[in-house]
Amino acid sequence: MNKFQIREYGFGELAELYYPDRDPRTVARAFREEIEKTRNLKASLKLLGYRGNERVLTRSQVKKIVKFLGEP
Repeated sequence: MNKFQIREYGFGELAELYYPDRDPRTVARAFREEIEKTRNLKASLKLLGYRGNERVLTRSQVKKIVKFLGEP
């Protein structure tokens, strides 16, 4: 298996890495819900320009997500 890399990801692309066994049509919603419910994650992402409807996550945003959720 390839080692996870901190880089820019499409929102759905990163969501699929976190939820590999779920239906690809539902992973983005599940990932957004996880961001919402994880204490302080959404606030930390907002400081990095996250608005909640991103199609692309910056390297800094991905780094913050990994800090809170761990590597996919």
